[in-house]
Amino acid sequence: MKFLAAIFSRQGFVILLLSAVLAACTVVVDDGPGPRPRPPRPEPQYCSKQYEPVCARRGGDRQTFANACLADRAGYRIVRD
Repeated sequence: MKFLAAIFSRQGFVILLLSAVLAACTVVVDDGPGPRPRPPRPEPQYCSKQYEPVCARRGGDRQTFANACLADRAGYRIVRD
């Protein structure tokens, strides 16, 4: 009986010690806020064929477009003088 008590007490202590060591080594990984949402796909922009000429500027370049939609689509800003 003493033999069994000695084995169980040593094993119990070793198991308790190993459990404590493993619990201390647990790693928690934080994935952060999650994946970023994808930017919206640029949808094709269709401009009408209305002729309402506008002057537009991009940097130092000035150009005349048939309408404001075409100027905006080309990346120009409409000049309003």
